[in-house]
Amino acid sequence: MAVRAKHHITISTQDQFIHAITTKRGGELIKEWNEIQTPQKYPSVAFEEEEKRATKYSDRLRKNRYRSIELNDFQRILVGGNGYFHGNYVGDVDGKKLFLAMQGPTQASVKDFWKVILQEKCAVIVALCNILEEAIEGGKVVMKEKSAQYFPVERTTPLLLGEFEIRLKKSTNTVYTVDKDEREIVAVSHLEIRET
Repeated sequence: MAVRAKHHITISTQDQFIHAITTKRGGELIKEWNEIQTPQKYPSVAFEEEEKRATKYSDRLRKNRYRSIELNDFQRILVGGNGYFHGNYVGDVDGKKLFLAMQGPTQASVKDFWKVILQEKCAVIVALCNILEEAIEGGKVVMKEKSAQYFPVERTTPLLLGEFEIRLKKSTNTVYTVDKDEREIVAVSHLEIRET
């Protein structure tokens, strides 16, 4: 992966490391080393608190889709400054935010998902999973929810989520051949989001 560094392109992480070492002064390196050696104090325990809350109630109310996938607490996405959405900011080597990596929302977190989209001014959403996907449980193939339905599928039926109205403006499906026996459909939907 190429990463832009000052006036040239650094090709490998080894090159990046050597460049970082040779361009920093000794005092900077010592300071960074000491920071690494100091135990990090996490700014919140939001994930653990949410898990404790969710165990008291139905799984239907869970904000975290998977108990075993925790957040990077330093890069977690705050919703309105206090809550959180299960996702993290992903940045470049200079710390500039490039995109958000988020779980497929649960039924309980769909509204927060759209709050994040508006708050962070996301122009594009790329879903890497289907709403339902095959899984094997007890030796049987079953369909499992990988994401709540967070967008409308028909132009005539908007999705209403409290103060949000999401409308489907246009949708196109393109079929791609993965190999001679497998095809994949990629759907591109144009949505309109309104705060009511």
